[in-house]
Amino acid sequence: MEVLAGEPNLRASVRENGCTFQFDYSKVYWNSRLETEHRRIVESLSPTDILADGFAGVGPFAIPAAKRGNRVYANDLNPDSILHLVENASRNRVDPPELLTTSTGCARQFFRSLIESETPFTVAVMNFPAGSPEFLDVFRYAYRSKATPLPTVS
Repeated sequence: MEVLAGEPNLRASVRENGCTFQFDYSKVYWNSRLETEHRRIVESLSPTDILADGFAGVGPFAIPAAKRGNRVYANDLNPDSILHLVENASRNRVDPPELLTTSTGCARQFFRSLIESETPFTVAVMNFPAGSPEFLDVFRYAYRSKATPLPTVS
């Protein structure tokens, strides 16, 4: 991203779905046009759903879900995104903090790790519009011999 005029400050504060997200646009991805989708997914969660977010970014799914009381596993390849996600979770008073577990790495490895360790999750979110279909293979045959049902993938 390039600043065309004004101060070279790309820090932003965005209010969405009852949460405030602060981040540096030069280091992370954010798309305000996805607010309706963020809300739709979070509002579709039942109180017992466990969310696994493979492309968590600064937390537009993870933080509102955790604030509602859902257990959340949030991952992003970009360490700056996870840093902002953790700061935003604190800023938005995710309580108890144990509701939200973060990791930094490849989404494919993140989902494989959860599956292989038999960590339960009922909803998988992959908010990477152009590339998420490339990650669906991680679920193929993963639950064949397990009693755990296949999660909903959004």
